[in-house]
Amino acid sequence: MGQDVEFDPVESLAVGAIGEPGHRAFYIEARDGYRALTILVEKTQVQALAERAVEVLQGEEVGPKEGPAELSQPVQPDWRAGQLGLGLDPDRKMIVIVAQESPEEDDEEADPDNLATARVWVRPAQMLAFAAKGLELVGSGRPLCPVCGLPIDPEGHLCPRKNGKSPVF
Repeated sequence: MGQDVEFDPVESLAVGAIGEPGHRAFYIEARDGYRALTILVEKTQVQALAERAVEVLQGEEVGPKEGPAELSQPVQPDWRAGQLGLGLDPDRKMIVIVAQESPEEDDEEADPDNLATARVWVRPAQMLAFAAKGLELVGSGRPLCPVCGLPIDPEGHLCPRKNGKSPVF
């Protein structure tokens, strides 16, 4: 049976990236008074979670503005996220983030019951601070190709929409 972790409510929720653009690792960290959970995530997962949070909270009363939390150092992920989801509980006026562990790459027959699941309950103001920081991190990466939307490396980019024949710099 997978490890289930719940932070209800979380004291702090951080998002961060380590490394140079193009070679960064992204992390989400939930903390309360005596424990922390650090999850390795993909850049696209950070972006999707942040965009979804902004969409869900649009028009909601979120409370006083909060600054973003920072990752604890050194960063040691507990596991890699496979699936991430976000929902709003209007009765509690809380956001819940649900993360499920990704199976190991070489384990094609992984039993979902053996994967860890985390539920992190977040105040709306915390979630908006997280979203702002996440979108800032995502936007600070490599520039995107105006033709295909894929990242352009410092040495150039062979655009698939141009059949890889014409590099874009």
